[in-house]
Amino acid sequence: MRDLENMLQGLGEKNKKAEQEGITMTDLEKKRIFAQTMTKIEQEKVNENRDKKNRRWRTAGKAAAAVTAVVLVGIGGTKAAAALGLDDSIRSFFHIEAGVPSQKIEKMVSTPEASTTNNGVSVSTSQVIGDTTRFYAVLKVKNLPEKPEKYEFQTTELAVKGDDGATYDYTIDGPNMAGGDEKTTTFNVLVSGINKQGVDVNLNGKSVAFTLKNIGYRDAKGKFKVVKKGKWKLDWTFKTEADVTTKEVNKNISLLDAKATWKDIRISPLSVTVDFQITKSGKAHMSFKEWNKLEKTQRVVVQFADGTREDSRFCDDVNEEWGNEKTSGYRRIGFRKVIEPKDIVSVTFGDQTVVLNPNAKLEQRTKLRSKAANCTVALPQNVAKLITVKEKKNVKNADFKKKESYAMFMAKKNGVKMPFFTIHKIKGEYSPEQVEKKNDTMTYIDSRDGDTYTIEYGEIMDEKQAKEFKDILNTYISNVLPYFEIIR
Repeated sequence: MRDLENMLQGLGEKNKKAEQEGITMTDLEKKRIFAQTMTKIEQEKVNENRDKKNRRWRTAGKAAAAVTAVVLVGIGGTKAAAALGLDDSIRSFFHIEAGVPSQKIEKMVSTPEASTTNNGVSVSTSQVIGDTTRFYAVLKVKNLPEKPEKYEFQTTELAVKGDDGATYDYTIDGPNMAGGDEKTTTFNVLVSGINKQGVDVNLNGKSVAFTLKNIGYRDAKGKFKVVKKGKWKLDWTFKTEADVTTKEVNKNISLLDAKATWKDIRISPLSVTVDFQITKSGKAHMSFKEWNKLEKTQRVVVQFADGTREDSRFCDDVNEEWGNEKTSGYRRIGFRKVIEPKDIVSVTFGDQTVVLNPNAKLEQRTKLRSKAANCTVALPQNVAKLITVKEKKNVKNADFKKKESYAMFMAKKNGVKMPFFTIHKIKGEYSPEQVEKKNDTMTYIDSRDGDTYTIEYGEIMDEKQAKEFKDILNTYISNVLPYFEIIR
């Protein structure tokens, strides 16, 4: 199932016309897609079983890189990882550090004996980690010539099947090159959203078969250049002993302008799923004003005891099926960390919150407001008191060559100053790809009412800033977006 939130991004100048006319759809899911994005969907196969998201983890990676510049020593050599012999790619992707129970990770890690050689190049499945909803596989490629900085496969085919021969749909990211040495190049691939015609599928015990064709690179013009011709096939049966905890909810909720029953919450080590049943479908059209008013109801927000949040607006691994009065729906967000039920304080969906850990005490937060950037950001009180919001209205942005208003959240502590982040509100509506192309230090947030919102993280530039701010940046600022809201 494709992540429909990503399709809502990057609407063009025709938004005004669509707002006047409304968007006519055939069911609740289609109704969520604005008129300007329909052309994107028409260009895809409606029943396709692949959805490559080459940008899935760039946003998270960019934020982490910005706020931790010259601060962090790599997460290597941790006890749990060392005991398991975890591949560096897995340890880095899921931020597995000391303190994560090794037995929990052991239940999810396997080493399939899948290997193939063609044209002198061997490809093998080195290690796989996963739960019942998604898996992350590490592929090792040997005997590649030393040529480009970044190798990729020209085509990737994946089949996920059950014992009965049924073939499932899925979402895939990769294989992406993740480093290597003189003899071996590492690739990783993430597979999630396993479903059969929209019905959620337990991944455990399913057969996985990759077919990879031709290894090469992209030149400056984006044309693929083959370095090694060949076809490599890998297949194995995915196994996991990951625990799944289900919490019954049975709450009546609103989803956009429809009515539903929120049935339960499923917590696995790498994801949270909310299951629901539509009880009354909404009307057959929705304007942009209506969407802006109601979109908050379809968010999934997971609040963790350490103060961090995961918000479906900003999670790249989001899978969903909205169902109808006869078929159940679900919404799932996948994490880049290993979790336990006790780590979660609450889950919010349908604009209602279910508390799972009532004894957890979260830090009080203060909402900082910017009229110029038309937004609020909630930060812990001890952090908010360090910040002064510096605003500018209707100034020209040199990268976009458009007018913008912005708010710089400037911190001062013990005489040391540093911009934590800047929220830009730029005239015109741009896609995430367009934002990155115009300014790769910016991260796309949202497009609303003819404006595009972005965030630009500050970077530590010297030892004084590192001393005063590194802990704040790594603890709070790297997770600031789930606490961001546009003023309606």
